[in-house]
Amino acid sequence: MILRAIVEPPETTRGLEIPEGLVNELGGGKRPNVTLTLNGYTWKCRVATVRGRSLIGLSNAHRRAAGVKIGGDIEVTMLFTPRGVTRMSSCRCPLRLSVGSPERLSGFAPKSGISQRRRETKTLVPRRPNLLLRWRDRVEVSGRGRETEDVVKLSSVPVEVPSGLNVIVGQSHFIKTVEDIHEVLVGAGPHVEFGLAFCEASGPCLIRTSGNADDLIEIAARNAESIGAGHCFIVYLRNAFPVNVLNAIKQVPEVCSIFCATANPLEILVAQTDLGRGILGVVDGTPPTGIETTDDQDVRRSFLRTIGYKL
Repeated sequence: MILRAIVEPPETTRGLEIPEGLVNELGGGKRPNVTLTLNGYTWKCRVATVRGRSLIGLSNAHRRAAGVKIGGDIEVTMLFTPRGVTRMSSCRCPLRLSVGSPERLSGFAPKSGISQRRRETKTLVPRRPNLLLRWRDRVEVSGRGRETEDVVKLSSVPVEVPSGLNVIVGQSHFIKTVEDIHEVLVGAGPHVEFGLAFCEASGPCLIRTSGNADDLIEIAARNAESIGAGHCFIVYLRNAFPVNVLNAIKQVPEVCSIFCATANPLEILVAQTDLGRGILGVVDGTPPTGIETTDDQDVRRSFLRTIGYKL
């Protein structure tokens, strides 16, 4: 089936509009799953219903891959792809991890300090492999079953944490985040220096920046671009610590959550799909070496009093 449409801006209420007659002809209800091909580029998505219009989203990534521009007239080949997810059971997991060729397993190393038996049987620590997470679906087509796969790429993104700086990484939901967090940090004290970057997830999808120190704004923008996850933000602090500003940032209405606040070596775990990228979690610093002793407790308590956080 051929769809002729105009490329609208990648906004929440915009997309490639499908006439109602074509939606009915596709089958699969008001929101069928479809496979689209545009200028040789193919992707899968689901028809959305927004304010009475049947739309297919065309993100910046898909638009670039297909080589089309906003406002252009296009012809898209559209196929209905019925889908039904296999019922999960305790004895058969529908998830499969693929790490590529056996040579890629060299990226896994035994954790130090464990027995040879445990090392051989179950303890493997990944060293930043890019994993492909595949969800295997069972699809009934003309009475016969076939399998399709949606691929999620998992990766680890190192974040720069220069000496003397602290970094905060969080998730927000609105472009006003930039100005509101700026106001919070300025209000924390005249000595606080900071740089802030926010990854816009709709419209022009730009990295929005603010701050009062040019070098911190630059490093925030650079690392936000590396992470590339929609609606995430990153703040670099100098002459202040997260404990001084974190509660105020959490109270910003646009802030959804905080992933970390640290001066440790940091990695962000990112999942990438056809739609975009999202933060799954963080690796903050190094693993523990053991459980504290009484002497270690005394050192901890003494340190907090030395730096003035306890009386």
